[in-house]
Amino acid sequence: MQNVSKEDYLSIIFKYCDSDSGIKPNLIAEKLNVTRAAVTDMLRKLAKENLISHAPYKSVKLTPQGKELALNIVRRHRIWETFLAKVVGLPWDKVHGEAEKLEHASSDELIDRLEEMCQFPKFDPHGAPIPDKTGMLPLLDGLMPLSALKDNQNGIVMRVDDSDNKLLRYL
Repeated sequence: MQNVSKEDYLSIIFKYCDSDSGIKPNLIAEKLNVTRAAVTDMLRKLAKENLISHAPYKSVKLTPQGKELALNIVRRHRIWETFLAKVVGLPWDKVHGEAEKLEHASSDELIDRLEEMCQFPKFDPHGAPIPDKTGMLPLLDGLMPLSALKDNQNGIVMRVDDSDNKLLRYL
């Protein structure tokens, strides 16, 4: 198991949280590849810092303060992914892992410069929206899952899940 920071937790909660029902701690453990006990410990810490709202055996939701921090982390990650794909030329199945390492060690000034070098992208290489400096996400009007298309109906793939490197290599 890896060493997982509170930023990693906030990022996962943001990415997989349903705005109505939140995210179950079991899913957090699965996505971060950590034990349920580790999740329980971190959730206590995050709740104490007023970054999440959580009661034992219930779903987790970000507080406004937690959401602001999570959006900043997600922004850093997705800008790094874009820079690594567009400027460095790293394949899209490798940018996630590298961005994961770099997002924690980058200043706001560096992130702003990377964003500028990438010409202020609205979406990362996998199609995920990149929050702007104020935390606003670009609009995703008209998107639907491929499963919603009818037989012989055309569509354009705009976003793919970046958690499965094997699938990304295939695509």
